[in-house]
Amino acid sequence: MNSYFNKMLAVTTCFLLTLAVYGQTSVNLSLKATMLTASVNNDISQLKYLNDNRYATSAKYWSSYQEDAPAGQEVYIEMHFAQQSVINEVRAYWAVDGDEVALPTEAYIAWWDGEEWQHGPTLQAADESLLSTTLVSLSSQRIRLYIIGEQACGLRELQFWGYTDPAADYKWPAYNPTLNYDFRWEYPTLDAPTKGRLPEHMNVARERHGEWWSVAVGPNANPAITDTSMVLLVKKMDEDFAFFRDVFGWPPDKRARNGYYSQIYGYGSGVGTDNEPNTATGGWQSATWYNGSSWPMVLLSYYPIASFDPNCTYSDRVAQQNACVHEGIHATFADLDGCKKSAWFHEGGNTWLQGEAELVKSGKTPTSMGWLSAGNMIAPFMPIECYSGWLQDDSFGGPSAEGVNMYGANGQICTWRKLLGGVQYGELFPHFLSEIMGRGSIPWIWRYCKERVLEGMADSLGADQMRHMILEYRVRQAMIDVGQWSSACRKLIDDNWLVSIESEWSPYWKKVEPWLATPYANMYKCDEVDSVGWWRPEWRTTPGWSGANQIPLHVSGKEGDLISVHFKPLDDNMVAMLCYRTKQGRIYYSQPLEGEGDVMMQLKAVPANNVVLLVVCNTDFKYEGEETRKRHFDYRLKMGDNVYQPAKAQIKWYNYKSTLRDPDFVTGIEEIQKTTENSPARFSIQPEQTVVKRGEQVALHITAASQLMVPVRLVDTAGNVVYQQSLLHDGDYQIPTDIMPGLYIMQAINGRQTASAKIIIK
Repeated sequence: MNSYFNKMLAVTTCFLLTLAVYGQTSVNLSLKATMLTASVNNDISQLKYLNDNRYATSAKYWSSYQEDAPAGQEVYIEMHFAQQSVINEVRAYWAVDGDEVALPTEAYIAWWDGEEWQHGPTLQAADESLLSTTLVSLSSQRIRLYIIGEQACGLRELQFWGYTDPAADYKWPAYNPTLNYDFRWEYPTLDAPTKGRLPEHMNVARERHGEWWSVAVGPNANPAITDTSMVLLVKKMDEDFAFFRDVFGWPPDKRARNGYYSQIYGYGSGVGTDNEPNTATGGWQSATWYNGSSWPMVLLSYYPIASFDPNCTYSDRVAQQNACVHEGIHATFADLDGCKKSAWFHEGGNTWLQGEAELVKSGKTPTSMGWLSAGNMIAPFMPIECYSGWLQDDSFGGPSAEGVNMYGANGQICTWRKLLGGVQYGELFPHFLSEIMGRGSIPWIWRYCKERVLEGMADSLGADQMRHMILEYRVRQAMIDVGQWSSACRKLIDDNWLVSIESEWSPYWKKVEPWLATPYANMYKCDEVDSVGWWRPEWRTTPGWSGANQIPLHVSGKEGDLISVHFKPLDDNMVAMLCYRTKQGRIYYSQPLEGEGDVMMQLKAVPANNVVLLVVCNTDFKYEGEETRKRHFDYRLKMGDNVYQPAKAQIKWYNYKSTLRDPDFVTGIEEIQKTTENSPARFSIQPEQTVVKRGEQVALHITAASQLMVPVRLVDTAGNVVYQQSLLHDGDYQIPTDIMPGLYIMQAINGRQTASAKIIIK
C-alpha cells in the first residue's frame, strides 16, 4: 500500500485550535452544510455520519464500500454551504474496519469556482488517532474531498473549518418551495348570485341590489341613507370585488359562493342585527347565524353609507367609502381556511389587498402606503405578528391581540402607544412577500397557514428558510430595499421622524417615557463589570420575537477596507448582518452571522456618509404565549476593524444622497489643524500620523509651548481620560497596547492653554 497514509505527520505541533483571520473566528462549517452528497452511498454507511459531530474511534462511519466495485476507484464527498466561505482547515477523521475498510492511498480537496472544479491541496497524513489535519486557503460555496484507495475507505467525520467570506458579494437565496396559490384553482368558475338575499329573518324595509352585492336597512334607518347612496355603495362594492376576483383570483365570500348576495346591513336601522339608535356610528365585518352555521356580512352605520351620496359633505367621505371595501374584504377572509389565530393578518392582509389593487389599477410606482404602516418602518423592534404593537409595559401585543384588552369601571383602558398601536394594519410584510415570492404568496397563506402565519409558512419552508426570511425582511427593511414600495417606505419614516410616542389616550394603563420615533437603536457604552469597549442597546427597544434593531456605525469609509463588529447575543436565535448604501444608492450586504462572533464585510465601495448599518435580528417564528409576547432579545457589541462607534440614532442615515454630520462623532481627520503661513504661531499639537496601531509610537510636533514638559492626554469620545504621557516639545508618543480601538482626542496642556488633535487607533 502507498506509504502516504501509513506514515505519521512529521510535525510536533498539531494546529487544532480555532484559527482567526482578520479577527474572524473559524467554525466547523460542515455542521451547517445545506447539502451533503457523495458519489457512493448505501444504506449501511450513511452520509449523515459525516457531519453529526461524532468522531470518536467508536463512532459510526460512512464508507465507499460497494460489492463488486473495482479496487482503486476514485470517489468523492461534496458539501454545499449557504454562503461563499473561506476554508482554512480540513479535518478528516478516517475509519478502519478489518480487511474491508482501510486508509486511502491519496485524498485531495477540490472546490467550485463558479464555472468548474479546481484541483486543490492534498490532505496530510493521518496521525495515530486516524485524524488528518490539513491547512488550506480557499474560498467557495461548494467543496469536495476526493478519495482514492486500494480498498473501500471510511470516514467518521469530515470537517471544513472557516467562516463566511467577507469579500464575497452576498445574494439573497431563492426559497424552495415557492409559496404560490391561486384561488381560481379551487373556484375556476363562479356565477353571479341567483338566489337573492340569504333567507334569514331580518326586518328589512329597503334594499338595493347590484350584481354581487346587496345593502338592506330596517324601518328606523337614518334619513341620511338615501336610495342614491345605497345604489352607489353596491356599485363600488361590485366593481372593486370584481377586480379582486378577475385580476387577483380572490373568491367572493361564503354567501356569494353559495348563490346569495354578499350582504351589507344597516347598523342602528332596526334591521334586526342590533338595538342601537340610528345615530350610532361605525362599521365592521360581522356575521349572522342561519341554518346551523355562521354567514359573514358587513354591518355599516348610516355614516359610511351616506358617504356615497354625491351631496354628502363629510370631509372623510372617500376614506369612508374605502373603509366599506375593507370590511367587505374581511367578510371574504372570515371563512377561509387560514389565519384562524392571526388577527393581525386579517388587518394587514386586508390593507395589502387594497393597496396592491390600487397599484395595479394606476400602473404607477407607489409613493405612499397606509399611514398605520409607519409602525412597521419606524419601530422595527416590534414583532412581525403583532396586534397593537409595543404595549405600555414594554411587552408586545400578540398575533390576536393577546395582552392588549383591559377594562376598568368606566370602560376600556388604553394599553398601547400612539401610532404603533395600529401596527396590525401595516401592509409592509405582505408587500415584502409579494415582492420576493410573488403575489400568489398571500393567497397561499390564507389557504395553508391554518392558524399563525410564520409558523404555517415554516411548515412548508422549514425552520432554516423561515428564519432566513425573517432576517431578509429585516435587513431589506433597514436598507429600504422593498422593490417598488421603497419610496413609499421612505415616506413613512419621513412623515413620522422623531414623533413623540406616548400612550394614545387616557385612561391609560401605565405612564410611559416618551420615545422619539427613529428606526435606529440608541446605543450606550456599557457600565457593567469587565465591559470596557462594549456597547449596549436601549433595553426597552431591543427586539421582540422576529423583531430587529438597526444600528448605524461610523466606519473608515475607505474602499477595500475590511470592517468588523463583534456581536455577542445574550439570547437565543439571534443573527447579525452589515449593510450599506453608497451615495449612488447601490446596496451591499455582508454575510449573516448566527450567534456570537465577528460580523465582517469588505467595503466594495464608499458607504454614504461613511456609515453602515448593523442589523441585529431575532428569528423566532413560533408564538408560544406570554413568555414569547413579553420577551426582549438583548445583545452587546464591540467595535472591530475600521469601525469607530455607533452613530447618532436621531439622524436620517437612510437619506444616502444627503451629506450628514453626527454631532456626537468627531469627524474630518484631514482638518486636524488648519493654519495659514502668515498667521502668528500658536500652541498646537499635530501627530505625524492620524491612524496608528495599538503599541506603536507616533511622532508629535508641538509648537509654541512655554514649558519644558507638555502633558498629552488620550481622551475617548465620552470625554474620559484613558492615558497620559508627558513629552518634550517634539517627541514620540507611545500608544498603549491594551487600549480599545477607536477614535480619540489627543489633548496637550500648556499652562492654561490646550491644543487638540484627532487620532484613530486600530
